[in-house]
Amino acid sequence: MKYWIGAAAVLVVAFLTAISGINEYFFYAAFVVLQFMVLATAWNILGGYAGYVNFGTAAFFAIGSYTGVVLFKWLNAPLAVQIVAAAAVSGLLGFGVTSSRCGCAASSSPSPPWRSSSSWKP
Repeated sequence: MKYWIGAAAVLVVAFLTAISGINEYFFYAAFVVLQFMVLATAWNILGGYAGYVNFGTAAFFAIGSYTGVVLFKWLNAPLAVQIVAAAAVSGLLGFGVTSSRCGCAASSSPSPPWRSSSSWKP
């Protein structure tokens, strides 16, 4: 019960700070903390539970974040446009990496590596 009272108090203080409009630092700090929480959770799942070390997810996260920042700074784009553009750029990068990795054209469907070993490049 003490946990829920403390959590409610933190939420009330955060809400009152957010609507006060005095300082935007709260939003910046909260956003940075939430970003690191997402990355830490992903790292915990990949590296901790699965035992698989892969830095590809961080690269796609960084490309999406950079796309959002560029759209905001240069074009003053709204958040919805930034999210859609970041997802599109990360997806296109993933599609390009995958199609170049398997040695197939972007319009053709790749064959599995066990079918033809000559077209797949590890």
